[in-house]
Amino acid sequence: MASQTRRGFISSLFLFFIILSGSFLVSGLGVSPGRVTLKYVPNYLYEGGACFSIHEISHLEISTGGEFKDNIVLLNTEDNQLYPEQQGCLRYSLKMPSNIDTPGPHRTVIYALEVPENVVGTIFAIVRVEHQIDIIVPYPGKYLVVTGFTAKNSDAGTVVPITIDIVNKGNETVNSAEGTVLIYDNSMNLIGTVKTNNAKNIEPEQTRQLSANWNSGDYREGNYHAEARIVYDINSTTSKTDFKLGGLDVSLMDYSKEIIIGGIKPFSLIADSIWSETVKGVRAIVEVYNYSNSSRPATSFETLTRDIPPWGTEDLKGFIDTTNLNLGTYDLKITLHYENFSKEYEKNLSIINEPPKQEVKERKSLGRILGKVFTTKVMMIMLGVLLIITLAVLIYVLLPKKKKEKEPEYK
Repeated sequence: MASQTRRGFISSLFLFFIILSGSFLVSGLGVSPGRVTLKYVPNYLYEGGACFSIHEISHLEISTGGEFKDNIVLLNTEDNQLYPEQQGCLRYSLKMPSNIDTPGPHRTVIYALEVPENVVGTIFAIVRVEHQIDIIVPYPGKYLVVTGFTAKNSDAGTVVPITIDIVNKGNETVNSAEGTVLIYDNSMNLIGTVKTNNAKNIEPEQTRQLSANWNSGDYREGNYHAEARIVYDINSTTSKTDFKLGGLDVSLMDYSKEIIIGGIKPFSLIADSIWSETVKGVRAIVEVYNYSNSSRPATSFETLTRDIPPWGTEDLKGFIDTTNLNLGTYDLKITLHYENFSKEYEKNLSIINEPPKQEVKERKSLGRILGKVFTTKVMMIMLGVLLIITLAVLIYVLLPKKKKEKEPEYK
């Protein structure tokens, strides 16, 4: 009888383990739209909605935050509780203030937090999402903002198309806007100037595009810079961007300047292409010399071979053997190979000791520790291990033990 009771208890314990493991819920929550953008109108009453996509938990707690949280009225909640399956999407109203002194965007937020209906014997991963309401207050007067500035990468000797996107963030119409684009080489020497078209009568919140073309002429392949100076009515604004004049050319942009001594260590070289097509077979041979006039390198290696996409960069990884090297600075010769071309660079390399490890002591609150450590997966693993240990202990305790030998009876 006792044996049957133990077997029944163990079976129940296994069933409990399965139920408890299956009750670990990870729910998903989304909101649409995630953000609405409104133009500021004093005392305007805006009515909007937010629809939530739910998974296992249908009960949401709604709260507000941001600059004008007290101006939000929830229209279809009771005590800030929402049941989307019953009430559909959240409906709310927002009354804009009579006056907002600071121009630009002002954000108010509606939060939706999952609320488990029954938490007995269940572990939940609670999710909170936010619905953002941005009120855009125009700048007083005339105020142009550059939202995009592009000088297109082009082949050397061809025309470089230039576009400047602007928007009027002021509350007055801009009568006229025109740009001047200054072109600089990689050493920031001014090499060209070009005018854009003229945009007229740009009303508040209206966008326009200024454009120009710069003829690169005899300027060779390389990296260039452009600065746009836009004059509108009596005001002005500026913006900067970079571009490339292309040709079949690959350059060394960066490399590993310090290597920790001891065995084989990774080495990185960044190669940059200014060609409008894919450059194939790019690789580098690296030689390390004790002195610049040495005839034989102390060590050498070759990087992996990579293809670089148009106007792209690539990390050419390799491995350096530091066995024959000592602490100090060495001369470095890097030969970059691509297509049927090669380029040589003379650099320096420092072999250093591994920096001492510093113990960083930081006091963390219990909430921060729990937030980082007790993720969903970690809690599942801990739960499983705890149940297995508990099960093993119970089985050990409840299994029948060998009967002790009867002691001799004394008459």
